[in-house]
Amino acid sequence: MVWRTHPWTAKHPLSLLDTGRDPFDRWFGETLDRWFQPMPANSSGPAIDLWREEASGDFLLEAEVPGTSPEDLELKLEGRDLLLRVRREDVTTERRLRLPAAPDAEAVEASWKDGLLTVRMPAAAADRTRTIEIQHRG
Repeated sequence: MVWRTHPWTAKHPLSLLDTGRDPFDRWFGETLDRWFQPMPANSSGPAIDLWREEASGDFLLEAEVPGTSPEDLELKLEGRDLLLRVRREDVTTERRLRLPAAPDAEAVEASWKDGLLTVRMPAAAADRTRTIEIQHRG
C-alpha cells in the first residue's frame, strides 16, 4: 500500500481509517478541505488580470486576494517590473510581472475592496501616444 500525502495537508495516513463516516463522505470532505486551504508557498500566487486601456494607455491590474486585508499585501514597482507579495498567516506567495513599458511610478494608485486589489498605472509621458495636428502652410 502506498501512502500519499496531499501537499496542502499533512494528515497522518491512519486518519483515513475514520470509521465515523462512509468512504464517500470522507473523500468528499477531505477534497473540499484541500480546495479551501490557503495557497501553498510554492504556488504561482494570486490570480491576476492585466490589460492596457486603449484611450489612456494606462495599465490596469486586478488581483484576486480573498481572505486578506490591505496590510497583508505588498506592491513594488521597479522600472517595468511589478511585484505583488501576499502574506497569509505563515505562508507568503508572490507574483512578478514584467510590463510592456514602464509606467509613471509617481502616479500609480492601488485600492483594495472585498479581496480584490485594483492597481492603475498611468503610462509614462514618453510612452503615451499623442496625435499631432498638422498645420497647413500655404
